[in-house]
Amino acid sequence: MRVKVTKIYILVNMLLISSTIAQPNNSNYWELTNGPFGQKITTIDILNKDSVLVCTNSAGVFLFESSTYTWKNIYSNDSLNEIYSSIVTPSNDILFSVRGTNHNYAIIKINKNLNSRIINKATDVGRFASINDSTHNFIMFITRWNGVLKSEDNGSTWNDMGVGLYSNGLTDIKYDTTLNSIILSTNAQISYKPLDKKNEIENGILFSDDFGETFYNVLVGNFDNLLINQKGLILAITDGVILYRSKNNGNNWEEINTQNYLITHDILISSDTILFAVNKEGLFSSSDFGSTWELINDNIPNLTTIRRKNDSTFYIGSINGFYEYSTVSNAYTDLSIGLYASNIWTMLVNKDNTLIAGGGNGTIYYTENAGAT
Repeated sequence: MRVKVTKIYILVNMLLISSTIAQPNNSNYWELTNGPFGQKITTIDILNKDSVLVCTNSAGVFLFESSTYTWKNIYSNDSLNEIYSSIVTPSNDILFSVRGTNHNYAIIKINKNLNSRIINKATDVGRFASINDSTHNFIMFITRWNGVLKSEDNGSTWNDMGVGLYSNGLTDIKYDTTLNSIILSTNAQISYKPLDKKNEIENGILFSDDFGETFYNVLVGNFDNLLINQKGLILAITDGVILYRSKNNGNNWEEINTQNYLITHDILISSDTILFAVNKEGLFSSSDFGSTWELINDNIPNLTTIRRKNDSTFYIGSINGFYEYSTVSNAYTDLSIGLYASNIWTMLVNKDNTLIAGGGNGTIYYTENAGAT
């Protein structure tokens, strides 16, 4: 199914704003760590069970060790310091995409022992994906200006995929572990000349079923982000709005009714059919894959980040704090009392319910037991 769509220009401020609702018994519900103060937190990754990796927009990269509650600056460079994205490889090496002060860009690798650094020049910032199964183990990197790059040595060296795909608008990359498919989104002109001389690929959503050797169109349009659930559901998003969805691994696509557009700051696939989203109005849910949305709680406005704890409980960030929300009681619990938390740009929930919230001013809030203490 091939559909054309024109990009809708909607400005969405990625800010988190909130107010206090219910309060837990313990006034120090989370713990404020002595983190890299003064800079916006851009990414948070789990390095191992005891270490958290935090990247900032101009202060570099920091490692937080929960056993000692201490921070270590593992990367800082005055001229190349704005971290856009990061990934921890299967071998526990650290990769991050960085922008410099003079329009210079790089992919930087720090090895797992934190004693070696490799800097590879790039043409722009971009996003990573780890392709790792029983027969393949490599990292892909997509960026707006130099197509698709591949590293087979955990980011030490990078090579063009050699598929003839170049773009000034590659925006997102996902790896579907069920289908072993690589999925790309674009939002500008692309140029692709396949080796088999078929028609040139158009802008939109692209699939590769041969681990990046070739790509083909599944949807034509302009898209910023992809959201997948590894069970066949794919959401194509532009400026915080779900424009199209596929419920069968990209074989067929449905356009969302324009009258039901919801401008979101963050979207969560909670189950096979239930979506949750947050924005300036509050918390929304959808039981029909985004066709319609219901505002289920507006007690706290201007939300941006939502993360899943379990089927009925979610963590939500805001400019004034971060909260636990229960679908059973339809109520919030303030997790940040006494912490003066602000500008919670990033939240991470680890598998063992270790939680980390990153503030826009560089502060990090941390709990090892789901916020109980």
